[in-house]
Amino acid sequence: MLILALCLLAAFLGIFYWLTTSDGDFVTVSINGEIIGSYPLNQDDVVEIRSESRENILVIENGKAFMRSANCPNGICCAHKPIFREGETIICYPHKVVVTIRTG
Repeated sequence: MLILALCLLAAFLGIFYWLTTSDGDFVTVSINGEIIGSYPLNQDDVVEIRSESRENILVIENGKAFMRSANCPNGICCAHKPIFREGETIICYPHKVVVTIRTG
């Protein structure tokens, strides 16, 4: 019963999140907490994020953003699914890069 209740709660929270969040308007990129750029999601673009010897390639395509490549040791940010809803993020922890979807 407990497992069933937890599954139902998780499903309810997922549906609630999906219904209450909206698609974003732009994507912000920050390095070490400092915003370095903001780009509209409705325009396809390739953004090179460079800091010292660190490099990430962010792609904005079809209203979604994803990390195409990164020269960090683990590359977890490149495996992240494309983001497009307000509040979603992609984080490259070794490079201290945070990509966030915003509205308005």
